[in-house]
Formats: sequence, structure tokens, C-alpha cells
Amino acid sequence: MNIWLVSAGIAILQTLLGNIIVFYNSPYLLLLHVFVAIILLALAIYGYFRVKLQMEKRILAGNIGLIVITGALGYLYTINASPIISIIHLLLAIGIVSNFSLLYGFERGQKYK
Repeated sequence: MNIWLVSAGIAILQTLLGNIIVFYNSPYLLLLHVFVAIILLALAIYGYFRVKLQMEKRILAGNIGLIVITGALGYLYTINASPIISIIHLLLAIGIVSNFSLLYGFERGQKYK
């Protein structure tokens, strides 16, 4: 199984968990949400040291930054439940999903060269 496909799937699961937390006000899932974010960060760091192409390294460096910034915004959201923070947090999370999906596409494309 491909690491980028798994990472994109985990990022989608993470987005769904975040939506459940916000819409249903479920603080019990917050620890699971944080744990999944740590897994995504670990996958991005692992992938950064695994890939050889500079473009993939830049995408993964961006993903690492996105995950850290998104985590910081998530923490700010728990302190101050602002809808603006929640929307920015969601948009950055969509960026994480798209970056992992892009990496999956690159890897699939390299198999057919």
C-alpha cells in the first residue's frame, strides 16, 4: 500500500473528526483528533527523509509546516471558539489532504514512465 494514499486517507479522517467535534460539540474526540494529527506529522517527516525528488521534499516541508500551523490554530480554537479560526483551520486541513494526494499522483505517475 502506498504511504501517500494512506496519509491522504488519514487526513480525510482527521477532517471528518474535526467536523464532528465542531458540529456536535464533542470534546471526547479531541484527544483522538490530536493523536491523528501527530500520526500525520510523523508520516510527513518520515516521507521527507524517504523521498529523493526536490519537488516532493518541498511539498512535504510545506505539509509539515501546514500541520504545525493547523495544530496551533486548533489549540487557539479550543481557547477561543472563533468561527474564523475554525474556517482557516479547515482550509489548511484541506491543503494537507491535497498535498498528500498530489504526492500520491506523482508516485503513480513515476510507475508508468
